[in-house]
Amino acid sequence: MPCFQYALVIPYYNERPRINYSVETLLAFLVEKRDIEIIYVNDGSNDDSENALKNKLSAHSLYKALIAQDRNIHFRFLSVPDGINLGKGGAIREGVLAATAPFIFYTDFDLAISLHETEKFLEVIHTLPDSRGIVVASRRQKSAILKNQSILRKAFGKIFNKLMKFIIDLPISDTQCGFKMMDQKSAQQIFTHLNIKGFAFDVEILKRALLLGIPVRERGVEIFFDDQYSTVNIYLDPLKMLFDLWKFKRSLRKDSCP
Repeated sequence: MPCFQYALVIPYYNERPRINYSVETLLAFLVEKRDIEIIYVNDGSNDDSENALKNKLSAHSLYKALIAQDRNIHFRFLSVPDGINLGKGGAIREGVLAATAPFIFYTDFDLAISLHETEKFLEVIHTLPDSRGIVVASRRQKSAILKNQSILRKAFGKIFNKLMKFIIDLPISDTQCGFKMMDQKSAQQIFTHLNIKGFAFDVEILKRALLLGIPVRERGVEIFFDDQYSTVNIYLDPLKMLFDLWKFKRSLRKDSCP
């Protein structure tokens, strides 16, 4: 089995409009890299995203060069069970549990946060005992740089964060930023028991980590918001997220977190 430095899990759902940018950005990052496991997870797309993604990659000169140079950069294409849309959390769970690398990142398909952050996140996790823990990107740290953030998105973020802290006691300033990494042992412990399949899954992951004594560190990042092709329903999804949090809190009351 190949040995990788880390795995990068990228879920997607109906992302055809973003494929060109996402692939170009990823391949440009990989030009000088080696020993990385890339895991794409199709979350039940119905717009033929998977074939479009594979075709874009296989036809790209940089992709062909990566394969020819044999730098141990391996691409895997997974799908959620039965091809039925599970939600972001469910898709990421499939990718994380399939990863073989010692450290696992997951990020959004639009790659709004630079992949060069991976090196900085690895530096942070190596400061933790046994290099074990979770490092999360944060938009609320003083060092964070936010570009093109809409007023609506900013307001939603603040409201959700306050409600989240009211429902779930979680001392994390930003749970929802879509760029996180963890060691494989912690990932297996947490994702094996993941219940929330939608966007609120990040809260469950971080809560379970703290209950298990797994350290969590936040790092401010630069992020560019591009909502043009977003599949998030800004009105309906927040309600689903709050309902998921309420159900998770009830489950914590019924039994201890594994």
